[in-house]
Amino acid sequence: MVIRKRQIKRKFFIAVTALFLILSFISFIFKNDIPREAYASHLPISFPCTAAFRTDNGTRYLTAQDGGGPNKTINADKDAIGPDEIFTLEDAGGGKIYIRTSGGYYAVAESGGGPPSEFPAFNARTFPPPPLGSWEEFVLETKGEPNLVAIRTTDNYYVVAEGGGGQATPDTTYVSGQGVNADRNSAGGWETFTLIPQSGCVPPPPPTANITCNNNPGDCTIFYNTSATLEWCGTSGSVCANAALCSVVPGGWFGTSGNVPTGKLTSRTTYTLTCTNSVGVSTQDSVTVDPPNDSRCISVVAPNIVLPPPYQTFSAQVTIQNTGTRTWKNDAQDPLEYHSMTTPPGPTYANPDFDDPVEPLIHFDGPGRDPILPISPVNTGEQVTFNYNNLITPTTPGTYPIRFQMIQQRVEWFGEVCEKNITVPIVHNFGLYRVQTTVSDVRLTEPNYCTSGPVGTVDWDYSISNPNPQDGYRVQVDNDPAFGSPEDDSCPSGLGCGGGTFTEYAIPTGKLAFNTVYYARVMVWNSTGAASGWTNMSACNGYPSSPGGCQPGNTRWRTPVHAWPDNRSALNYGPIWAPLNPGAGTPVQFSDRTNFAVGSSGQNWSWIFTGGNPASATGQVPPTVTYATTGLYNVAITSGDDVGSCTNNTTQINIQGAIPTWREIIPR
Repeated sequence: MVIRKRQIKRKFFIAVTALFLILSFISFIFKNDIPREAYASHLPISFPCTAAFRTDNGTRYLTAQDGGGPNKTINADKDAIGPDEIFTLEDAGGGKIYIRTSGGYYAVAESGGGPPSEFPAFNARTFPPPPLGSWEEFVLETKGEPNLVAIRTTDNYYVVAEGGGGQATPDTTYVSGQGVNADRNSAGGWETFTLIPQSGCVPPPPPTANITCNNNPGDCTIFYNTSATLEWCGTSGSVCANAALCSVVPGGWFGTSGNVPTGKLTSRTTYTLTCTNSVGVSTQDSVTVDPPNDSRCISVVAPNIVLPPPYQTFSAQVTIQNTGTRTWKNDAQDPLEYHSMTTPPGPTYANPDFDDPVEPLIHFDGPGRDPILPISPVNTGEQVTFNYNNLITPTTPGTYPIRFQMIQQRVEWFGEVCEKNITVPIVHNFGLYRVQTTVSDVRLTEPNYCTSGPVGTVDWDYSISNPNPQDGYRVQVDNDPAFGSPEDDSCPSGLGCGGGTFTEYAIPTGKLAFNTVYYARVMVWNSTGAASGWTNMSACNGYPSSPGGCQPGNTRWRTPVHAWPDNRSALNYGPIWAPLNPGAGTPVQFSDRTNFAVGSSGQNWSWIFTGGNPASATGQVPPTVTYATTGLYNVAITSGDDVGSCTNNTTQINIQGAIPTWREIIPR
């Protein structure tokens, strides 16, 4: 029986011990591994500063006994603020603070807080040296009202004024439930204090943020595939008051001031500047860089004279260049669909009044009007030609402007207006008579060989004495003056040749060869089907000016021996430099990448550096250039060889602020 009782006692002891170990382990986990987020907001004030702590009962203040020292405690039994009730709060880093007494001692939570066995858990005995440690570090947590805080130790215990204050802790003895301790697992009323600032201890003012684009305080526009300059907070940061850190996105740029190029942009981009003060309060400002819609009228080809109904319909050919930053597409949803119409729109838009004496316009809303892009997409810099056929002329004699302009559906009309006047003559009631159809002044105009191969444009004059308008043409180009086997024939069959009233023809790319003499001739048909005879080329416009490739007598022309130098940046043939983003005063090494044809000779380069030193130079790799001040500067390169020279004057270099220099300083 005695043995059995001993076994039962032994088992009971083991069970109690195991339970104690499990509870201790759980307590350890909750104390050390699970962060306390109940009061996650830290007090946003600047350090160092001085303040007093009033207890929950509203009449007592924390006080450092005799200003702190060995065997001195912190109590809550004073009803007025004096030197010993004023503490200096110092930044300990990582959102933590030190609490220093008037006597220069630091508050300490013994063993990080909790119920100690001997000395009180919260006292003011540390005087540096020794170095301050984690027991002297505390966190001020806000309690949802201004200046209402809890004081938490690094081991997640809270400082408590027992009973809301009024009692003093003995110098050397820990008494649970008496005085001021640091042994609470949560913060309630006794663990809550009102922070009463004495010097500082107030939130710093919020920062200001200011970002500009190309020196504009608001949004800005740029040309397609070019760069804008962003500047924030002024050149010295003075514009963004109270900012400790600023960043710009997209871009990932940092600093309390900055001046950077965006890089080449092809779409609308918004840049946001965020500035943060020393306690984490942020302010934002933003700018949007937007390449606008834009277009340029290249040409309007239409007859000068048209007959009124029922005698004649006519055609118009309009070529427009995309000079904006957005691609024109047929298959995109609004607002990316573009087409050409006359302008302005108005009440008569659907049913135009051709005889309106105030605004006589020809609106292309009837048969033959096609608002869809004939090619898609049309990228920036590219051209598109709209063909309008079977257009009905006004009924009343007079001169009428026909106008074309681009439109972004349901958004805006934009770009340059293409305009041409047409004349409707008086038609006598005794009818028309047949006049011989003739062609005169057949001209060849050479292309811009800096951007083109061996092509050209043939144009001619139609007999203006003929009341029957032109209604088709045929153009031939051959290296044989007898035109035995034309290199290009706009209508090889010679039957049903189209072209309407157009009196200009562009020779397609790939038809002609370099270093070859060519001849051109034209014949036309009028609206009655009568054909003219062939008329040979008799005038020539050379490139870049006559004679160019025009041969004596202007009855033929010779294409260049080989392709002209190509230094277009869009094809990666433009100049390059290093460093890519140089600072003011930094030597910049330029180099040319012109694409010269095989067999090219006499290659030469001429540079113009606007704002640079030197301002001009020669050679493929000129001497280094420096720029005294920041900004965007034009760089022009003219590349030449035995056939001609081409100039690229669209390149810009962005000179930034001077790069800082560093030197090592020996520690003292």
